[in-house]
Amino acid sequence: MTTIAARFLSNRYVARRSDDLASAEWPPSPDRLYQALVNAASRLDVERGKARAWLEWLSGQPAPTIVAVPQVQERTRHRRYDPRNAETRRQVVEQGRKHVVTLIDQRQDLIDLVDTPLAHPLVIYHYADRVPDDLISVADRVAANVGYLGTSESPVLLRLAEPIVGTDHRTFVPDDDGDLILPTPYPNRLGDLDAMFADAYRPDRPVWAPSLRIDARRTRYAIVENRKSRPRSGDYEDLVALAFTVAPNVDSRFFPAFVAAVRAAYLRRLPDGVHGMLSGHDHTAPDPSSTAYPGAHAAFLPLADVNMPYASSRLRGIALALPYAMGYDPRRQAIAAFDIDHIVVAGSKYELTPVIPLDREFEATRLARYSRVGRTWATLTPIRLWKMPNRNGGDVPALVAEAIQQTGYPEPRWIEIGPAPYVPGALHVTAYRHRFEKPYWLVHARFQFSEPVRGPMLVGRGRSVGFGFCGLVNSAGMRVA
Repeated sequence: MTTIAARFLSNRYVARRSDDLASAEWPPSPDRLYQALVNAASRLDVERGKARAWLEWLSGQPAPTIVAVPQVQERTRHRRYDPRNAETRRQVVEQGRKHVVTLIDQRQDLIDLVDTPLAHPLVIYHYADRVPDDLISVADRVAANVGYLGTSESPVLLRLAEPIVGTDHRTFVPDDDGDLILPTPYPNRLGDLDAMFADAYRPDRPVWAPSLRIDARRTRYAIVENRKSRPRSGDYEDLVALAFTVAPNVDSRFFPAFVAAVRAAYLRRLPDGVHGMLSGHDHTAPDPSSTAYPGAHAAFLPLADVNMPYASSRLRGIALALPYAMGYDPRRQAIAAFDIDHIVVAGSKYELTPVIPLDREFEATRLARYSRVGRTWATLTPIRLWKMPNRNGGDVPALVAEAIQQTGYPEPRWIEIGPAPYVPGALHVTAYRHRFEKPYWLVHARFQFSEPVRGPMLVGRGRSVGFGFCGLVNSAGMRVA
């Protein structure tokens, strides 16, 4: 199966249905996605042949299954933007003399806007077959070049991966009896688009009229409810990673200094007056009656060679974790502020670069490792408890269980605790204790739930700065591949 995920970077999607210009299109049709990919492929400087081969392969696929939130009933309208240089020239012959008359196009078409819910402006397209191995890299590169679907007011981020979706999503499946009609590509769709481009065929108003349009095939879709219950998640959803161009020759015990440098650079790039979820300042607690455990806000996590065979504990990158409750405008501001190219730690400069989704150069920076689904989890960095335990430490398991539940997860079936780590590459808690201005109780833990849960999992008081970062393991303590 091939999955293309489209995440919108604004709170609305602007496009009209091809068979009903008075109605807005939702979800974005597979043919609209295909044309965006064709446009992105045309801007590649290399591997255009492979890009064309992938597009031809994609157009030959059956109509995809689409996962999206239902269409919002409320709509707003705005006038289409016509640039000032939009002109229509007409030749007029008067008494043997030819005149060229310039007519300014004054059309002001109304376009419907669809506001996608802020919680999950995510659309997923599932194709039946898997992308050929020799075309995976170019397919990912083409998807990364897509800037928007619909009008330019609908910026989007595409990638070939299956992300986390919410319970409010629905599945749109091809069905001959369905009520929703969406254009879908067909074999030789790319050739038809090439011919249209050669003929200077542009998507003007007559072009989009169904009777005149050289269009893709139309597929009927039906909406079905998601019957499978989705795995339980905590209060964090997305991870955005930066990898060190040259990994520092330090192990993960020094991650607090690197996380602090990235967080400081991130805060400097935030605009004034941003929401507390972005900065971590003035945020609310899950329980209004208790401020001991802070609510979820932007968190920074160390990505190190941990929880893998022959793990070296070497620091490879830093990730930004964003909570579920963050609206989409704050989310976009957070991602923009995290675009950091270097940091300075202890007088040394370290360059950072965004992580390519399919780049396997550094195993630790593969974000899918931290968002898997499973029952047994263990700490990659120790948990910092939100209060000191009693003298003999007998209530530490209860405090760990409480911290896990406060992050939105169910109560674990069993918990093991200790100062030593349960995964390869992780470090003893004593490696971190001298790095605090005041004492905190640190503990490593391994625990299991009665049902599978999904990461990323951040537990404890210091979770916003990299402590209490957990990974999926099996019952013997090794990572799950």
